[in-house]
Amino acid sequence: MSLLHDPHGALADLESYTLSAAAEGLSRLEWPELVMARSVVDASGWADPLSTAVRRALGATALPSGGADGTSGSADGTSGGPDRSDREANGSRARGIPGLDVEDSRSDLPGLDDVLDAIDAGLLWMEVADRMPKPARASRLTGRSARNFIRPVLWDGLAGLVYLRLVEEKTAHPDISWSGKAGLVLPEEWETGMDSAIDAAVADAPDTEPLRRLLAGSGRAPE
Repeated sequence: MSLLHDPHGALADLESYTLSAAAEGLSRLEWPELVMARSVVDASGWADPLSTAVRRALGATALPSGGADGTSGSADGTSGGPDRSDREANGSRARGIPGLDVEDSRSDLPGLDDVLDAIDAGLLWMEVADRMPKPARASRLTGRSARNFIRPVLWDGLAGLVYLRLVEEKTAHPDISWSGKAGLVLPEEWETGMDSAIDAAVADAPDTEPLRRLLAGSGRAPE
């Protein structure tokens, strides 16, 4: 009967008997907040390798960027993947999500505007792609084979940056599905135009204009 009269109190008592001390110390989130936080962490994981590669490419080519810190890749032009500080900062773009206390420690990584500018500057296939983490055997690929191998990772990276931007603008909302995978609901123009816009941005001859048009319509155009 206590469960019917005071469900929250009954569940709190149950938690004290069933949860570990570490679990009890975690933030308590409602389902929408949990879905949003998980989506932001996932998007950061997709975006981090691309942002890190762009940062290193900008450092190597001395192009201006608000987020670049001048760090370049290794002598052979490859990055070997994100460094320890980048991995530890994964998910910090979740700052501002209710229930999460995450410090903004990724301000040194280029954001979506910087990445689009780097693509427009011709760096995607000449500098950025070479600095994306990849298995050793893939380093031997050249030309179209190399581009086709890394293109899906570049695509995911741009998609992650887009998700993070839309979350920041509060135009993406949690989609709670009990029959499928929970995720984010994007504005209609993004649901219908995002895939083709990213396809254009990571094509052999990159074109960022479709993405920039979508961003201009979302309420915050690239600087």
